[in-house]
Amino acid sequence: MPKPDKPDKPTNPPPGGGKPPKPPVEPPVEPPVEPPTEPPPVEGSIPELPRLFVDTTYIPRLRSTFVAAGASLQAAVDAAQPGTRLILQKNATFEGPIVLPPKSGADYIYVETEDFLTPGRVDPKTEALAKIVTVGAHPAVIAGPGSHHYRFVGVDCLAPSQAIDTLVLLGDSESPDLAAQPHHIVLDRCWVHGDPTLGGKRGVSLQGGYQAVVDCHVSDWKGVGQDTQAIAGWNGAGPFKITNNYLEGAGENILFGGAPVRVTGLIPSDIEIRGNHISKPLAWKNEAWSIKNLLELKLGQRILISDNLLENNWAQSQAGFAVLFTVRNQTGSTTWATLADVTFQRNELRNSTNGFNLMGIDNESGVPTVASRRLLIAHNLITQIAGDQAGILFQILSGYEDVQINHNTCLNAGSTIVADYAPNPRFIFTNNIAQLNQYGVFGSGVGSGTACLEKYFPGAVFTANALQGDPANAPYYPPGNYFPATLEAVGFVDLAGGDLRLEATSPYHNAATDGTDIGAYG
Repeated sequence: MPKPDKPDKPTNPPPGGGKPPKPPVEPPVEPPVEPPTEPPPVEGSIPELPRLFVDTTYIPRLRSTFVAAGASLQAAVDAAQPGTRLILQKNATFEGPIVLPPKSGADYIYVETEDFLTPGRVDPKTEALAKIVTVGAHPAVIAGPGSHHYRFVGVDCLAPSQAIDTLVLLGDSESPDLAAQPHHIVLDRCWVHGDPTLGGKRGVSLQGGYQAVVDCHVSDWKGVGQDTQAIAGWNGAGPFKITNNYLEGAGENILFGGAPVRVTGLIPSDIEIRGNHISKPLAWKNEAWSIKNLLELKLGQRILISDNLLENNWAQSQAGFAVLFTVRNQTGSTTWATLADVTFQRNELRNSTNGFNLMGIDNESGVPTVASRRLLIAHNLITQIAGDQAGILFQILSGYEDVQINHNTCLNAGSTIVADYAPNPRFIFTNNIAQLNQYGVFGSGVGSGTACLEKYFPGAVFTANALQGDPANAPYYPPGNYFPATLEAVGFVDLAGGDLRLEATSPYHNAATDGTDIGAYG
C-alpha cells in the first residue's frame, strides 16, 4: 500500500505582505478563460512527450447480449466472446466482484448500461445507470491476470456502507510478472464512488498497460489517518489515459508511485492526464478527512498533464502543496525511481495553500534514486495560492535537473520560489507574471534574489519576468526582469473579474523573450 509522506514543510521564514485573493463562493467547473492551445517551445532540454497513447474510440459492437436484473453478470462476462456488447438493464444492481477472465483475440467486450447514449462526462444525477456493488471487502471489478480488451460504459460502481480498499482493481500491485498484468481496459462514462459517509481508500487502481479512465465521475474517496486517491498506479508499465473526468480524493486525487514496485526496473510510462476537473469539496474543510494534495508524481516518465482544472487544496496532513513532483524510492526497494520528461501545460490551478513542490532526489536517508530531469511548467493560470504563513508558489529541492518554468500567470500571497538542499542545474524561469511579496526568490541560508539563484540554480536563465512587488528589489535580481509596484500596474484586462490576459496597453504586451505577451497567454 502507498507509504504516507512525511509533511513537506516550507523552508522559508513566514512571508509577510500580499493579501490573499478571496476564494470563490461557488467555483465554476471550467476555467473562465482558457490559455492558448499550443504554447511555443522554449530553449533548452524539452521533456519528451508520451510515445504511446491509449485509443478510446467508441466502436459499436455487432453482437449483443441483454443481462436483466437478477441475472449473473459474472456468468455473462465468462461466456462473452470478443466483439460482444453486454447490455445491462438500467437501474439494475449486480453483485461484485466481477472478475475479468482472459480471452483470445484483440476485440473489446463492452459492458454497458442499456440505452446509454450520453456523450461527454457522465452526470450521476441524471443517469439511470446499472450498478455493480461490492460484497464484503472485495472490489466491484477485478481485472484478472492476463485479462484484456474490456470496456465498461455508463456503469455505476459503488461500495455501500463500507470504506473499501480499492473499488476497481485493474491489475495486481504485488505481482512481479509484468506479462500477467491486464491491458486494454477502459472505464468510459462510469460513476466510481466511495460511501458518502465512510469514504474509501481508492477508486481506481491502474496496474497494467493500455488502461484508461475517460469521462467518468470518481468521487468520495476519503479517509482518516491514511492516504486516499481517486486514481493511483505504480506497478504497471502504461500507457495510461486519464481524460475529461471529475476526480475527487482527499489524500491525492491522482497519484503515480507511492508504493514498492514489484516488477524490477519498471517505471510507469506514457501517461496522459488531460481535461480533468481535479477537486476537493470545500465541505471537507469542516470534516476530519486526511488532506494532502491534488496531483502527486513519485515515479514515472513521459507524462503529459494538460488542460486540467485543479482546485481546492489546503494544509492539513501536509503543508498544502497542490502539485507534487517529488521522486520517492518507496521503502528503499525501488532504487531506479525517477521522474523524467514531465510536461505541465495549459492548466488552471487555484485556491490552494501552496503551489508546487519539486524534489529531484529522495531526501530520505539511505534510499537512493535517479535524479529527476526535464520538467516543463508552461502557459498555466495559477491563482489564489494563499494560506496562513504560506502561499509559496514553487518549492524546489534537491537537484531537480532541467526545470523550465515559462509563460505562467500567478497570483501568490507568499514567496515566488523557495529553494534548499542540492543545486538544480540548468534552471530556466522566463516570461512569468508572479508576486514577490516579502521574500521573493528565497534560498535557505543565503537570502533572496541573485544570491539564491547563484547557489541553488547555478547558471540559471532568469529573465523577462514581471515580478510584482517593491521596485526597489530590482538591483537584487538579474537584469532584464520587471518589477511592477502593484497588480493593477501589470495591465490585466479585468483583474477583479479574473480575466488575466494583458491589455494591448500593458507594458508587458509583446515583451516576452519570444515576442509575445509575458504570462500564460503569450
